[in-house]
Amino acid sequence: MQAGENAIGDAEARGVPTVTASAGSSSRNRGWTHVLKEGDSFLVTDGQGDVHANTPGAQGLFHEGTRHLVRCAVTLGGKPALPLVAGVDATGLLLATQGTNQCVTLSDGRILVERSVLLSRQLFLWQGVCYLSLVCQNLTAQALAFPLAIALSADFADLFAVRGFESRGRGTLLPVDVEPAGLTYTYQGRDGVLRRTRVTATPFPHASAPTGLEFSPATGAFHLLPRHCL
Repeated sequence: MQAGENAIGDAEARGVPTVTASAGSSSRNRGWTHVLKEGDSFLVTDGQGDVHANTPGAQGLFHEGTRHLVRCAVTLGGKPALPLVAGVDATGLLLATQGTNQCVTLSDGRILVERSVLLSRQLFLWQGVCYLSLVCQNLTAQALAFPLAIALSADFADLFAVRGFESRGRGTLLPVDVEPAGLTYTYQGRDGVLRRTRVTATPFPHASAPTGLEFSPATGAFHLLPRHCL
C-alpha cells in the first residue's frame, strides 16, 4: 500500500516462511494500538495489525497529513483472527503479529474449528510504501479449506479532521479502479491535488472489488494441506 500525492504506489502481499518480532512494544489485546513511522508516512493499527474505520485512536495509513487507507482488515472464514502475540521492532518500521482463527461455520456447512490455522503477518513501512506479508499455517492433520479476505477502504481524510478539528470541506472521491492485481483509490482534493492509493497483491487475488481482495480459488476456499504453510 503506497501513499503519496501525485504518484501513489504499491502494496504487496508475499508469503514468507517465518515471522520475527524484535524488541519493542508487544500486545495480546486487540484494544491496543501499534504505530509505525517513517519519513512523512505513519501507520496506526489495532493490536492484531488490522486497520478499522470509525474506531477511536485515528487508525489508518497516513502520508503527508492525509489518511490514505481507513480500513485494512484480514479475515479467516469471514471473521477476524483471535490475537496471540504482536510486537513492533526497535526501528519502529516493522510490526509482526500472530493470531488464530475463530470457530466458524462455512457456507457449505463445514465447521472450521477454532485454533486450526495460525495466521502470521508482517507490516513494514518504507519510503511511502506499506508492505503486508501474510502466512497461513495449517495446525491440524487434515486438509483445510476456508475463505481468506482483506477488507479495504480509503477516505483521504485530513489529519486534523481525523483528530476532531473542524474541517474546511472535502474534495471528491473518484470511482475505485479495480484491476486483476488489486485496487487504486483516487481523490481530487480541494487544493487541486490528485491523490492516489494503490493496493496490489502477489500472488494476484482471486477476486477484487472496491471493498477489498479475496484470496480464494474458484471453489470459494483457501486450501491448506495438513501441517503446511502458504
